[in-house]
Amino acid sequence: GFNTTSDVYLDDVWSYNTTSLEWTWQAGFGNNSSPNYGSKNVETADASPGCRVSYAGCIDKNDQIWIFGGYFNDYMGDLWRFNTKTKQWAWMGGVQDLT
Repeated sequence: GFNTTSDVYLDDVWSYNTTSLEWTWQAGFGNNSSPNYGSKNVETADASPGCRVSYAGCIDKNDQIWIFGGYFNDYMGDLWRFNTKTKQWAWMGGVQDLT
């Protein structure tokens, strides 16, 4: 997302517990971070889609988070999966740079 108060892009992932009504941080590397692709289809602690806004996302039947595209200094054309059990990202495909 984008923090309009400080003009920075954010890359954090949070979960919400509907019983305790509390948010818990799950993943993220910081403000204005660029993607770190790593190897295709491989989850690692270092892989990250980086900061971006205006992406398409969904959650599959296995509670995995999927995001496609978005914008961070340029338009993105990549697909990512976040494993909610391991708390790690994997670059699944698509172009790394649309410029």
